[in-house]
Amino acid sequence: MLTFKRTILIAILILGVTSWRASAQQKDTIYLNTGQILIGIIKKMELGLLSFKDDDLLMLNIKVNKLKWISAGQHFFRIETANGQLYYGRIVPDTIPGRVLILSGVNTFSEEIISINKLFSFRKKFTDRLEGNISAGYSFTRSSDIGQLNVSTSVKYTTSKNQLEFSGSTIGTFDSSTYSRDREDAKILDYYYFSRTWFTALQLNYQRNLELSIARRYSEMAGLGNKFLVSTHFQALGISGISLNQEKSIEGTVSPVLVEIPFILRLNYFKFKSPNIQVGTTQSVYVSLSQKGRVRYDGNTTFYWEIIRNFSINLTFYNSFDNQPPDPNASKKDYGIVFGLTYKFNQ
Repeated sequence: MLTFKRTILIAILILGVTSWRASAQQKDTIYLNTGQILIGIIKKMELGLLSFKDDDLLMLNIKVNKLKWISAGQHFFRIETANGQLYYGRIVPDTIPGRVLILSGVNTFSEEIISINKLFSFRKKFTDRLEGNISAGYSFTRSSDIGQLNVSTSVKYTTSKNQLEFSGSTIGTFDSSTYSRDREDAKILDYYYFSRTWFTALQLNYQRNLELSIARRYSEMAGLGNKFLVSTHFQALGISGISLNQEKSIEGTVSPVLVEIPFILRLNYFKFKSPNIQVGTTQSVYVSLSQKGRVRYDGNTTFYWEIIRNFSINLTFYNSFDNQPPDPNASKKDYGIVFGLTYKFNQ
């Protein structure tokens, strides 16, 4: 009887150890130059920082020049290097410190860790591929009894070749009895990369701007884009194609379907040394093919200053211009500055 109990106990211990080892094998391991070893999950590597969730579920941002080795042979990554190479594969340590081996199909490539510009992990779990932020700000003037509320959010979902983004923002004013939805913008944007820098772009967009006499505008865009600048601190891309939109003025007039050619520039600057500062700007020009001489412009620039982990103070400058607004008597331009607090998640 004693022998049977011991057999059962040993079997349970073996099963537990085996399960623990299998679980551990699903984790990634990074080795720092200081000799410290961290076990967890690699989220991404971008602009000189490795985002890593350790076993205590803490999100860490580690500078790549502090990495000695990376072991992530159980998971699949998209890897972009500074010399223009694009790989899809798994990562294991090289024999030389500061380098990794990329296992891509039947091929093996050796790269310096510091030469990796971008690294995205393609986990099976849906939430592991999500990242984003939410921001809110409020101001109130007692002398005029008017308040202003601004809320914005951005969510990004990444797969091996697709990047799907949703962003939305609203600015409204209110007094003691009414609330006015002054400016709204919501868009869904999908990038499909067919090379390291070239991609197709699809966009659905809703806008509202009372200053420009726009009660609502729906637009759809299809185009081609190029990521023409990627460095340690900068990212820049341009998009152009064809856009269809329909407008409704605040007087209720609905336009026919309008055809435009868009020119979109997106630029991001990152500085991770103290103070941690990020700047993002999107500038868009739309040249109408349906209305002779009409040109529209939308711009948005946001400054982020991280005060504590995942929380930033943000300052956004927005501006719009339309030389032929739906209402000839409406203003042709709109601009403003909003201040808020931003929370980032899964980054």
